[in-house]
Amino acid sequence: MEIKSALVIRDSSLGDVVCCEPFIRGLEKLGYNHICVQGEIAEQIFKHHPLVSNKKLNEFNNIFNLNDAYEEIGRQKFLITDDDWLFRLWTHFYDGVELIQKSYFKKYDINFHEGRQSPKLYVSKKETDWAKSFLDKSKKLIAIDTGSYFTKDTRRKFQGWSAENWDSLFTKLIDSEYNIVLLGINPYQTFNISEHILDLRGKTDLRQLMAVLSVVDFYIGPDTGTIHIAQALDIAGVALFGLINPKTRIAPGTKILPIICRNQLPIEQISTALKYTGNSATIQGPDMSPLSYFDFSKYNISYKESTSENDIKIGWSVDEFNCSSEILREFDIISVKNLKSLYPWVPCPSCMDSAFNKDYKILHKFAIYENSNNSLNIKRIPKCSSLSPKIAASFIGSAKYILTNSYYGCYWGALLKRRVIAFTKNCDFDNLKFKPAICLDDNWMSIIDQTTLYPEALSISRTRNIEFYEKIIEVLN
Repeated sequence: MEIKSALVIRDSSLGDVVCCEPFIRGLEKLGYNHICVQGEIAEQIFKHHPLVSNKKLNEFNNIFNLNDAYEEIGRQKFLITDDDWLFRLWTHFYDGVELIQKSYFKKYDINFHEGRQSPKLYVSKKETDWAKSFLDKSKKLIAIDTGSYFTKDTRRKFQGWSAENWDSLFTKLIDSEYNIVLLGINPYQTFNISEHILDLRGKTDLRQLMAVLSVVDFYIGPDTGTIHIAQALDIAGVALFGLINPKTRIAPGTKILPIICRNQLPIEQISTALKYTGNSATIQGPDMSPLSYFDFSKYNISYKESTSENDIKIGWSVDEFNCSSEILREFDIISVKNLKSLYPWVPCPSCMDSAFNKDYKILHKFAIYENSNNSLNIKRIPKCSSLSPKIAASFIGSAKYILTNSYYGCYWGALLKRRVIAFTKNCDFDNLKFKPAICLDDNWMSIIDQTTLYPEALSISRTRNIEFYEKIIEVLN
């Protein structure tokens, strides 16, 4: 095979070197099959990259010197001012990460660039095994970079916080059952180091730092080069920003949540944010799993049974009247199936089932859909109590009138445009969105004329569920 070689040169800084990675992928798609990098940091960062060769050639087909690429486009776009209004104006129009990436392609008139991309870095098994050999993974492990330096640069002047601030955060995390490993090159700050904290500040080289990051559960740190590495290794975590707009630093599709903090660490906010960084959640509430109807394939979502105490707890169509206020407050995101509530109304996600798309032929004037634990004492009328939406929909759709003592009888009857009579002896229907006719005694035939059709019930119910799903995805992202 003919060798088409390229040398990519980028010396500093760490974040800018990491941003070279999409350029390397771009060269591979343009046919380059032997790519080398030059630069002290670049050679370490890309040591185990599958597209980068450690075998240097005497000459290359092309040399790409990226050292002054974005300076040539105009580094003034990165200038920061003490004028907060002007700073916000600049960071609104200029996306720092995309501008750097675009400059690399633009300098050599390469049209491969497809907008802002997430860099990818790689760590070898030998390196991860080394990190695992001494890191305590008996609990969730958080890597924390307390800041590489203090500086008077307006952009980064909030990059270092007091030792007391950090100690308070450490205590909060340890109390929440986390272990901590400290990273970075800032060993001159003195902390209260307990048995739950491993201090590696100033004790790792770049590859060792990457190895440690590759095996931790979370990362916390300010706007330094380490945050770019954490993103490129697909590590979940929290990034702390001062004046810089996080959108100019956080790459798309990563698990890093930005928090803006200027004068001190927002300890409670950081602790809460950790719950939202792993894309791990538990859904509770409905009898029918939303996982059957909505795509959560990109996330670690469980139904009813929590996989971790740090899971985001989602209450989907919760029965508020059968839950204590303490239980309701435990949910991070919540909706209820009861209409009169302080929480948003979202009915059971079973409305998304394709069974409700069908037009069923009416075979009976009356049919009974009953709670399986409370049978209705009505003779010579077809009955069903199945919780399968497909079986129930076929049965309910076969009758003009539905007699029920079940929430699902009322709900599914409304979705199928059937008239519903509800018996209140065993359950309360006062808080239903699509209200049935209420029978208080055995004389249900007398209230047939009080029944109502709800032709928009299916559309309304599906819209509410879709909106709630989109809200969950927004939080998980």
